[in-house]
Amino acid sequence: MFNRVRFDLGASPIGVKDLPTPVRKAQAATAFDPEMEALLFQYGRYLLISSSRPGGLPANLQGLWNDTNGPAWHSDYHSNINVQMNYWPAEVTNLSECHYRSST
Repeated sequence: MFNRVRFDLGASPIGVKDLPTPVRKAQAATAFDPEMEALLFQYGRYLLISSSRPGGLPANLQGLWNDTNGPAWHSDYHSNINVQMNYWPAEVTNLSECHYRSST
């Protein structure tokens, strides 16, 4: 699933790829870093793929990576925009099978 989309916005300026990610992220507020943008796009796809597998629960506020029994917001589901927003990119990023559909 992951390899079915390529997203190329061009090359980042020379030397930018060698910078640590936090520095690149901070610089992105004032300068376009095309390869960082493409990386973040693919990272979002990765998160949707890994948190939306058949037979599992839909993605929630903390996801399946929660490492505590007392997470913020109780790691629960809300019947408001939060759960819907997790799946907005599913169709347009070629991940239709990750789009959560209730079995009821």
